[in-house]
Amino acid sequence: MTLNKPSRCEIWPVPPVPFTDAQEVDFEALDQLTDFYAQSGVDGLFLLALSGEGLEQTEQQCLAVCKHVLRRNEGRMRLVTGGNFRGELPYQIRQINKIAETRPDAVVVMLSTLPHRDRLVEDLLEIARQTAEVPLGLYECPYPEHRLLSADDVRRLADTNRFVFMKETSRNRQQYRAKLEAARGTPMKVFQANFGQLPGSMEDGCPGFCGIIANVFPRLTDAFCNDHGLSESVRQSLHETLSQILQLMTQRHYPASMKYMLALQGLKINTRSLMAGGETIDAEAKDRLRTAAEEMGLLQPPEDFLRELSASITGQPH
Repeated sequence: MTLNKPSRCEIWPVPPVPFTDAQEVDFEALDQLTDFYAQSGVDGLFLLALSGEGLEQTEQQCLAVCKHVLRRNEGRMRLVTGGNFRGELPYQIRQINKIAETRPDAVVVMLSTLPHRDRLVEDLLEIARQTAEVPLGLYECPYPEHRLLSADDVRRLADTNRFVFMKETSRNRQQYRAKLEAARGTPMKVFQANFGQLPGSMEDGCPGFCGIIANVFPRLTDAFCNDHGLSESVRQSLHETLSQILQLMTQRHYPASMKYMLALQGLKINTRSLMAGGETIDAEAKDRLRTAAEEMGLLQPPEDFLRELSASITGQPH
């Protein structure tokens, strides 16, 4: 059985938060990033997830980032944001309600920071009861502890009609497919987070992708998912190329490496990260990433990259 395929696989990057050398939010660079994603034609942004370093920022910084991006966005993209970063459940509920006051499209609950690992569903239902009419989301965040929901868990939560977004991180096609089926007929969209699993998940009716490669190459990710003019051989080659740079980028210094890849595309963004005590990316790693991206042709405009890729496969001049 094949699940119903949506007309579009939505693309939802997780934007990095740029910091100054003093580890303060760089709001000017954040404006550039917001515009970059909007101009790339993505469907939405997931703010303050793991790649957005929400767990490393203060509550005041998180609120300021939400307010700033929402103001800059001006309705161009849908926006959801992480909302529970630390503390016991009553404190996390207060965090979620405070984030909700910035008026995102949904506040996403990160499973990894919930205080009781053995009662995830019960805590999520309690959050739903105590957050009024705030649309909610779910994120199987891999850090600090990777916690996954079962398909039955997803069904219980989806049936409340309070959860509209889920970032699924099992890296397993069968598990993803079961959760997708569990949410069928409810407002919840279950997004694939793993680029390696994405081709199979799209065959199974995946409604969207929310993974690291979309943070850096949103237009090429969208082309892979939604450009029906690409031949299957070009799509396969595109997936292989993006997978190679993704593997290289996440080997060391992530998310500083992600910020460097965005800087290579012309964004004025500092590579400093709050993870691991404010680390950045060393010269050797920069050289390795830049050389690989140049050799793959990824630093040219996406349209030119796709044109050259297609020509190289078909043997046609470009």
